[in-house]
Amino acid sequence: HILWFIGSLEILGLPRNVGVGNMLDRVHLSHFITFFVLGAVALVRSSREVPSAIQRLQMKWVTRGTLCGVLPFLCVYAVPFVGGLSISPYMEASVLGLILVPVSFGYAITKHRLTDVQVIFKQGVTYVLASSALLGLYVGIVLLIGRAIQGFAPQSGFLLFAFSALLVAFLFAPLKNKIQNQIDRYLYRDRYNYRRSLAEFGQTLGSEIRLDSLTERISKRLHRTLNVAPIGIFLRDDRQPDVYQPFHLQDFQKKPKVLNIPNAIFSDFDRQLNPLFLLPPSEAVEEVRQELSQLNLHYLQPLRVRGKMIGFLTWGKRLNGEFLSSEDLDLIGTLSDYAAIAIDNALLYHSLETKAGELAQLKAYSDNVVESITAGVLVLNPEGEITVCNNSMRTLCGMQSETVIGKNISEVLSKDFLQTLEKLVPGPPWTVDETSWLYKTRLVSTEGRTGLVNVTISPFLLQGDVVIGTLLAFEDITEKVQLENQLLQAEKLSSIGLLSAGIAHEVNTPLTAITSYTQMLLKNTSPDNPDFRVLKKIEKQGFRAANIVNNLLNFARVGDSDFHEVNVNSLMLDTLSLLDHQFRKANLEVEVDLDPTIPSTLANTGKLQQVFMNLFMNARDAMPQGGQIDIKTYKEDSVLVVEVQDRGRGISEQDMKRIFDPFFTTKDVGEGTGLGLSVSYGIIQELSGRIHVESRPGKGTVFQLHLPVKRVN
Repeated sequence: HILWFIGSLEILGLPRNVGVGNMLDRVHLSHFITFFVLGAVALVRSSREVPSAIQRLQMKWVTRGTLCGVLPFLCVYAVPFVGGLSISPYMEASVLGLILVPVSFGYAITKHRLTDVQVIFKQGVTYVLASSALLGLYVGIVLLIGRAIQGFAPQSGFLLFAFSALLVAFLFAPLKNKIQNQIDRYLYRDRYNYRRSLAEFGQTLGSEIRLDSLTERISKRLHRTLNVAPIGIFLRDDRQPDVYQPFHLQDFQKKPKVLNIPNAIFSDFDRQLNPLFLLPPSEAVEEVRQELSQLNLHYLQPLRVRGKMIGFLTWGKRLNGEFLSSEDLDLIGTLSDYAAIAIDNALLYHSLETKAGELAQLKAYSDNVVESITAGVLVLNPEGEITVCNNSMRTLCGMQSETVIGKNISEVLSKDFLQTLEKLVPGPPWTVDETSWLYKTRLVSTEGRTGLVNVTISPFLLQGDVVIGTLLAFEDITEKVQLENQLLQAEKLSSIGLLSAGIAHEVNTPLTAITSYTQMLLKNTSPDNPDFRVLKKIEKQGFRAANIVNNLLNFARVGDSDFHEVNVNSLMLDTLSLLDHQFRKANLEVEVDLDPTIPSTLANTGKLQQVFMNLFMNARDAMPQGGQIDIKTYKEDSVLVVEVQDRGRGISEQDMKRIFDPFFTTKDVGEGTGLGLSVSYGIIQELSGRIHVESRPGKGTVFQLHLPVKRVN
């Protein structure tokens, strides 16, 4: 039309006359009809496919209004005109039906997007101002510059029009945006910068990994930007799919309860965050609407990540009572996408942190269990490097943890032990398929201490029965073997005691005969006879030997546990007579200071004699080079005191705490069982007495027995 109007198409046979003008009008109208039909098809298709219920209602009125306004014009005027028919005034009147197009748009806006009137007005003002400014620019260019060049270049009019049109087209968008920003700045005033930074704020949410801080930042920014309250963030309960727990609440008058919202409700939400009260009536929606309205909440935005609901953001109207516009809702919709990703990341981080904490606790628990095991635990990887070593194992090896972990087993354990171990695990690789054992194997520590251990060798497995190394469990049986040897020695001594008792019983018979025949000879021998003195010595030594044998029999005899009156002095002298030979042989002198006035005590003769025997033997062993033993008895208040003192090597402070423990002894193997003092302590306790010990290393030891005095009824 422009080229034809300025006469540029005359060279193509299209002069400026009425016939060509009517032809171009028909082409123009045909173009209009074609694209109108395409537009109508697009409207109908959009009304069917739009996901939002609000948009479907809007599209219904827009589509119907457009069709009702344009179809009469199309059928009554446009088609006949293109077909070359004559047009009557009534047919031209069909153009008035086009008024229904803007009317239907206006109705759809006022009924279903009333909150967007301010936005539409703002955009209309923007376009009007931008178009007016550019129209003035266009006219100014054409009039001022056109008049200036018309004198010397009359044919340049078309180029001037084209240049002006292109300039206006390039300047329209930036000018419109500039005017839009100025109008926004005026309308929103102090909240303008907040609105501009809200979308940028959403992009920075990913840097926050703490869920509490993240949700607080989101609610504060929404309140500051859009001036809405209250604001709540509800997160989905993984254990109950349709249950949402309140996680962060701001400006709530009362705390909301847990909300049960079917997931199907969210399927009808569009991402522009339409308010709940605008949704079409639905029983499920109505129930949710009532629950939220009681909390002064009017909007709800689902938070989705990878198509999965993780929660929703909900809030009320502005503090001045106004509703939000679609521009505000679009802004929040954009923010919610970033917020959903950030919240999901924070939840994942929290879950990971929780699992890491649980894993750390489980590891600490497992480490404590391993460290608490009395058996030594050693774990080897296939290369023979030590990956686990508990405290018991470090004690066996005599090494610290930092010097064991990561080292090869050949650097920690002795060569003799490794040679024994390699019979079952040749290594490398240090892996086995089944459990095996090593019994009573010698293990030498780095400190040179030799011990005996039982070793259990097992495959170290992960999930799926995958062997990743070897588990060695060491049981220290050194003391156990010593106790077994001591028990064996005690059994031998018991057997020797029984044998000695039998021998003593057999020896007693010839001794009786010897003393009897000696007495018979003494009766027939005169005192003046030199043989009389010899016979007397034989009789005396016979009686002495018989007395020793009888004391030995009394000591070895297993008596009953009945208590009876016992003279402590006599019992002590009888015990000393049994040890007289051993004391002389050990070059020991015995100093006895017995109080003859002390009363008797109630005791078992055999057991009390065993206590005296143990104390005398310990005193003898404490002075291997000879010395003196002081034995004393006296009464102190209502207690009989028996005191046995030696001047031997004494007992160390460390050993003093264990002298009454069973099988504890400082003597060499084969010289003592470690049961003497333990048994003696038990016997004295049975007699309702007590043992008191004082000792100084290198100065000697004093044992005091405190026995109760026999009561006289």
